[in-house]
Amino acid sequence: MRELRTRLNIGLGLILILGFGIQWGLRNYLTPLIAEEQMMTRLNHDIEALQNAISFDADGKLAIDIAKQLPVYRQQFSGHYFVVESKGERRFSPSIGEESVHMTSMLPGQEQQGHTMGPHQQPLLVLGKGITVQGHPVSISVGEDLSDLDHDVTEVGNLFLLLNGVTIGLALIIQWMFVSRALKPFTQLSHEMFMLGRGGRAVATVTDLPKPDEVKRLIALVQRRLERSRNAIGNLAHGIKTPLAMLFRLAQAPALAENPELSQDITRYAESIRQLIESELRRARLAGSGHVTQTLNPFQALSGLVKMVRTIHAEKPLDFTVQASNEPVAFDLQDFMELMGNLLDNAAKWAEEQIAVHVQQKDGDLYVTVEDDGIGCTEEQMQRLTQRGVRLDETREGHGLGLSIVRDLVDQYHGALTLSRSVDLGGLRVTAVLKMDP
Repeated sequence: MRELRTRLNIGLGLILILGFGIQWGLRNYLTPLIAEEQMMTRLNHDIEALQNAISFDADGKLAIDIAKQLPVYRQQFSGHYFVVESKGERRFSPSIGEESVHMTSMLPGQEQQGHTMGPHQQPLLVLGKGITVQGHPVSISVGEDLSDLDHDVTEVGNLFLLLNGVTIGLALIIQWMFVSRALKPFTQLSHEMFMLGRGGRAVATVTDLPKPDEVKRLIALVQRRLERSRNAIGNLAHGIKTPLAMLFRLAQAPALAENPELSQDITRYAESIRQLIESELRRARLAGSGHVTQTLNPFQALSGLVKMVRTIHAEKPLDFTVQASNEPVAFDLQDFMELMGNLLDNAAKWAEEQIAVHVQQKDGDLYVTVEDDGIGCTEEQMQRLTQRGVRLDETREGHGLGLSIVRDLVDQYHGALTLSRSVDLGGLRVTAVLKMDP
């Protein structure tokens, strides 16, 4: 429970930090942008006011009426500056003093916004416009100091960061309190289950969750029902063995000597019934006792399976390409044979000539891929293929149970079964991943 509380707190903390981080970044971006938009409006008004102060004498020389200038442009280093240029003549605002400010000249009709450095290295927001006054081209550029704005943005950012930190801390403390209270019954239940596991008797302290004794009775009930199911399957299999053996004997009876095809059909279908019974018995054992840990040699096991599949499908010139480890790997032999037997038999039914098999154990899990050069399947058919009893071609032999059995076995190992089209061979590609530690 402590680990769960820690994960919840870490998760909430990361979410809050990410959320506040995004807000903080947007604030740092949007606040100066909005403030500069407002400053641009003011600078545009200053240009209009300055335009009324510009005139030309009879000789065409530029003149600016000081009385019509805004006071902030007459005060030295006030943070508000302008440069007026016409036909090579330049006039600077008195606020610039003996310093100089670089501002780009504008032709009539042009307008430009930007940044530059002013007197005493003041960062300036600049607006430049090209106009015509009394028939003369005039370039007017005005700038305003951004130092106060940058300072205010920094102060607000620091305050915002502090408030965010306090908010995140309070949120984590409050969540820890609520989570601890919510998980308290589970903590008590875990302790009582631990006491039961050691043979003791738990004290009934949990009120809103199932009591450990109830859980224990439920587990015992499930085990009894599972045992009855396994016994029923075993009894059914035992009961079928005798009539199944009789079917095998009947298939070899002299009366059927004149009809060998019927004898072969009886033998084949009886063998299919026997294999299905054994498969279900193994599955019942698997459900009752978990995965059996042992080792097998994938390459040797596949070699035997390939020979058997070639014999069963002797009417086809099948060419198998097997890539598998020739060293022992940790996996149950019976489950491996059932898995690969069904996959290889299914591939052999549909393949023309080529079948490729790849088996690999990685990080303890088993990765299996079987491909063929058959006609393949559509997406809809691939979705139907793992359903029990589904057959895509009724003219071919088989009960349609192969891939369904593979799916059930993969599910027992909490793995994944994927059907796709083979890139190399063009037919069906079946990929199974079986988890050894589900």
